[in-house]
Amino acid sequence: MKSATSWFWHFLLYVPLHIHPPQSQPTESLQNSISHFTFPCLTSQCFTFFFHLPILFLISPTPELTANVLEMGTLATTVPTTSDIGLDNICQQIHGSLDKPNVLVQILTSLSQLECRKIREEYKRIYEEDLVQVCQNTEPEVSFLSSLMLNPSERDANFARRALERNPSVDYKALIEIFTCRKSSHVMLILEAYRLKYRSHLVLDIAAIEPSHPYQKMLMALSASHKAHNAEISQHIAKCDARRLYQTGEGKAGAIDEAVVLEILSKRSIPQIKLTLFTYNHIYGHSYTAFLKSKDLGDFEDVVRVVATCIYNPSKYFAKNLHECLKGTTTNDKGALVRIMVSRAERQITGDFLLHWLSKASTC
Repeated sequence: MKSATSWFWHFLLYVPLHIHPPQSQPTESLQNSISHFTFPCLTSQCFTFFFHLPILFLISPTPELTANVLEMGTLATTVPTTSDIGLDNICQQIHGSLDKPNVLVQILTSLSQLECRKIREEYKRIYEEDLVQVCQNTEPEVSFLSSLMLNPSERDANFARRALERNPSVDYKALIEIFTCRKSSHVMLILEAYRLKYRSHLVLDIAAIEPSHPYQKMLMALSASHKAHNAEISQHIAKCDARRLYQTGEGKAGAIDEAVVLEILSKRSIPQIKLTLFTYNHIYGHSYTAFLKSKDLGDFEDVVRVVATCIYNPSKYFAKNLHECLKGTTTNDKGALVRIMVSRAERQITGDFLLHWLSKASTC
């Protein structure tokens, strides 16, 4: 496997970037931080996908960075976009490259997800085939490209179904990400897309999981929290909830009070919960997740810590999971990698995300 250096800087210059470099991490330091990484868990196609996916990183290609990349001599020929040659010509390129996985990866990952969805529509008009199905029926290593062509709610409904059907155990983190990192309006669309496609209700399918798991309680509470999305965010409520979390957790001996945590998660919107966690940090001088991490408690507390991190500091959460995927330390490396990169692409993977990832990777 190639070193990540050339792929990474190729990726940064290859995709459409509008960024400003974080002052705390100059370009030269970033280069040095990633110069020794390799990612043995990824196939070449999946690796190419990861480093070509059009994502708006908050790091801009300064003249110095551009010169450094060009000196590396790794810049591949840029695939024309829809604005350059039109949808029909790109569809012809794709149709003629169905037996060339690397070409398919380069073509589709050079486009935005909106462009990919337009390509899907045009391809079906011309060839009377669904490009999503075509990609899924090609080599398994590039079947993940189909995720780029689905609308967000349909894509997340698919991720949820795969999470429930994953062997040997449910991928609870994938479900947590859906309920904590999507807007309430989008969650409602996901639930509807899931119902239409699988003729079932996602929340009921989660409740029916056997054997039971603390994540189930958390997911049921989070699903209810989206019903409160119209409520105004209140600093007063955040202070009250922060004090309740302290009094029923850190402020007493033993395990945290499950009922209080579940009540807050089920009755408050995700933005309100996030404000509560920020307020906890402000009042007590450390985060709620830091308290949970410092104590050897139980499974429920471990689940609360994952959920709280995902809400309070998503950059840290996704950077950690991305690092584990790339190092091959999770049981679902490729699936988690594709899910993170595709779903977060539409929200921007920020400079903080990148810095968290580099800080994790540099300790290895």
